[in-house]
Amino acid sequence: MGAAAVVLVPDAAAITREELAARRAEREAERDARQAARDAERAARDAEREAEEEAEAANCGCSATVGFSAPDLQWRSNNLVFVPRVDVSIRTRGEASQPNWSAGLTYQGTASFLSEDVAAPGVTSFAGSRTVASGPCGDNRYTFKGLALEPVTLAGVARSLVGVDQELDGMLRMMARIEGCGFDEETKAFPFIVQEFGNLSVRGWRTAR
Repeated sequence: MGAAAVVLVPDAAAITREELAARRAEREAERDARQAARDAERAARDAEREAEEEAEAANCGCSATVGFSAPDLQWRSNNLVFVPRVDVSIRTRGEASQPNWSAGLTYQGTASFLSEDVAAPGVTSFAGSRTVASGPCGDNRYTFKGLALEPVTLAGVARSLVGVDQELDGMLRMMARIEGCGFDEETKAFPFIVQEFGNLSVRGWRTAR
């Protein structure tokens, strides 16, 4: 009868502990890798946001609005003169070291007349432009109230044109546009009546298409 074979059986408990340790280490490595990826994504987003903020700060933001203020309608040397006035509001944002901003105003309009009593003058057309303001960038706000534009002589309208119990109806239509600092545009109409002795009956600006 031969000698019995000896078979070595490994410790089952020891194998289990080794496998658990390996699995735990693997899970920790995976968790660390995911955390590192999240940290990298967060850092990339933060860097992108900072770059956008720096780019925004490096540019000078500028916006403006325009509206009509009460105009002047007056006699000058026997001629009727119209002085349009506008209100402008300007807002700037950005680094003060950035290039200067500039806000320019262009405008145009017509004056037309109608009367059953006198020969109505023809249409008077006018237009113009001007720089409202300019300056360095920065967080600032500027407001201009009742800014007078170039006077317009209404051709053919004199004090002596309208006699007793006579009237001349007038209508001024005007558009003003501000550019270079954003964009805004306004269109209004201004009705008035010329009466005997050069008396004027005027109304305020109203919306016009």
